[in-house]
Amino acid sequence: HGPTIKTDDEGRFSVMVSASEVEGSFSVEIKPTEGTTGTTFRMTPADVAANPNLGDIVLKPGFTVRGRVVDESGNPVSKVHVHIQPKDFKTADYRAGVTEQVESDGTFVLNGLEGVVQTIDVFGATVVKVADPAFIRDTTGNRNWYAIDPTKVNNDLVIKVKKD
Repeated sequence: HGPTIKTDDEGRFSVMVSASEVEGSFSVEIKPTEGTTGTTFRMTPADVAANPNLGDIVLKPGFTVRGRVVDESGNPVSKVHVHIQPKDFKTADYRAGVTEQVESDGTFVLNGLEGVVQTIDVFGATVVKVADPAFIRDTTGNRNWYAIDPTKVNNDLVIKVKKD
C-alpha cells in the first residue's frame, strides 16, 4: 500500500525510504509482465539500512491461462473478474493474485502465473463448477473453492458460474 514504481528501460528502479522513520517491515512486490511471473518478499528497516540495494531480481517464466466464464446454461458471462492466486503462500514466490476482467464474450486471459497450484475465484458471481483439470480445494461453509495447476491446464478452461 505504498508507492508504485515502474522500472526504466534497463529494468532498474529505486524507492526512497527512511529506515529510521519506519517501523515493522516492508513488503516488496514485483508484478509479472507477459511471459514472466512476479515475486514478493519482506524486508525490515534494519535490512534496508544495512543494504538498500536489492541487487538483481530475476523473474521466472510465467504461465498463461485462457478460458471462458459461462452461466449454468452455457451462455457467456461478462462484467465479472476472474481472480487466481497461489494456494500456498509459503511456497509461492509471488503471493499476490492476478485478476482480469472478463470480455463481453465471456473470455479471459491471465498472464504471469507462477507454476504452482492456484485458487480460482470470480468476483461478481459464484463459481458452480470448473472444468478439469481443476479440483475442489476446500469447502468453507457452503462455498466451494477451486484450484488449478497452470502448468497442466489447457487453453480453454471453462468456469461455470451463478451470477450474484
